[in-house]
Amino acid sequence: MRRLLTLALMLPLAMPAAARADDPAWLQVDLPQPLRMRNAGGLGPGGPGTGAGLCVFTSVEMAARWQGEYRLLGFQEKMKREPGGGWPEKLTKMLARYAPGVDCLQATGCDLAFLRPALASGYLPGVTWQGNHMLSLVGLTATSAAVLDNNSPDKVQVMRRSEFYARAARGGGLWAALVLGRGPPAPIPVNARGGAGIVSPLPLHPGCLWHGQPGKGPRFTLNGKEISRAEAEALVKKGGLPRLTCVGDTATCKRFDADVVASPGLAAFRDKLVIQSYAADHPLAAGVGLVPGVYLQAAPGADGKGKVLWRLRAYRDAAQVAAALRITETLRPEALRRKDPGYDPAKDRDPEQAPPPVEPDATPDTQPPASDDPMTPALLGALGGAAPMLLGLLVMFLTRRTGASPAPAAAPTALPPTVLPVAQPAAHPLLGVLFAGHPVAQSLAALVIDELKAFATARMQSAAGDLAKGLLGGLSPAAPAPAPAKPAP
Repeated sequence: MRRLLTLALMLPLAMPAAARADDPAWLQVDLPQPLRMRNAGGLGPGGPGTGAGLCVFTSVEMAARWQGEYRLLGFQEKMKREPGGGWPEKLTKMLARYAPGVDCLQATGCDLAFLRPALASGYLPGVTWQGNHMLSLVGLTATSAAVLDNNSPDKVQVMRRSEFYARAARGGGLWAALVLGRGPPAPIPVNARGGAGIVSPLPLHPGCLWHGQPGKGPRFTLNGKEISRAEAEALVKKGGLPRLTCVGDTATCKRFDADVVASPGLAAFRDKLVIQSYAADHPLAAGVGLVPGVYLQAAPGADGKGKVLWRLRAYRDAAQVAAALRITETLRPEALRRKDPGYDPAKDRDPEQAPPPVEPDATPDTQPPASDDPMTPALLGALGGAAPMLLGLLVMFLTRRTGASPAPAAAPTALPPTVLPVAQPAAHPLLGVLFAGHPVAQSLAALVIDELKAFATARMQSAAGDLAKGLLGGLSPAAPAPAPAKPAP
């Protein structure tokens, strides 16, 4: 019984913590409640709004609201006069009819490897759900996923990543639609996350069917024209750029938007920034603490926050903003993406090409040439560390050969406390390699080698003398042994 009670107490500790829908670490898109939309029906037997669902077009308009693409405002209302249901070709056709010029990126047979960086860049993808619905993907990590269903737009649904992909890819593969427009909104200058709740998956709209199955494998189209995966990924990377945001009244925002398009001074920065404008009471501005003025913010991090680099208190004209951007690019080049002036493509290594010829070493002859071999410093260091041991072994070998013990060292001569003996390096070529750049170590090593040589020479001379005496003693007649002394009486 005690064992069962222990297991019951440990079970909550072993279970993973419940995910939170308002956790900024993985909720990349926190769409404010006023910008969320509820699904509706298209044209049916009873008139507009009574037909099949408009989940595809509702998800697209929600993304347009998030990304400031005002040409798509009212898209769902216009689609109520069209038959319901949606698929990739129909979405392209309806966008060209009701919002010409709006860029929409679609991916059929999509994978999560494409959706995760798109979310991290700040875009709001619409994704299929169980083969007959489309909703908004607002969070995706290595383990979790969060969706905002337009059938219940007041709640955020949280699930495991594997469960999300199984439901999103059911019925022919995952189809994703991304409105590019002007790009993601301004980052959060303060922590103002909302309080969306968590619910279990809700029943789907019965009439929200999208006809036509996506083909096998990822296929990307931009406004109906097929593009490569690399081109699609480059499009969503724009969300990683710094943000230029104007906040003001309606007249100020319209004037700012027109100047961004027409001003030659701002033309050089249009591809380096995500540019937006909001009314002062807009949820994406007032809801996160943005006040009237013109902001330049760094690209947001994983928590959705972007550092405010500067803020003009009021928008005057395009020349004012262009001058501020030029100063920023000069004084803080890391704030804006720009070419590194020191980058030379000709110096890039190409593994398919032969290595370039080695230029002659311009090092003066008085210095040892530097080696290009990465192992040379390691070998020299090893030899330098092993040199004392090798010298010690040499002394032991000479001592054992002579059969004698080294003579005791003489007492050192007393020196004044402020005087240090500095030996001049002898002509030892190896020391110049082992201790290059360290003259004191080279001098001390030379002194030690000189002392060892003198010691070894003395021992060898002593051994040679003993050997000579032995040889001479063997050739000379033996001296008579002295007579033993008689004991005293």
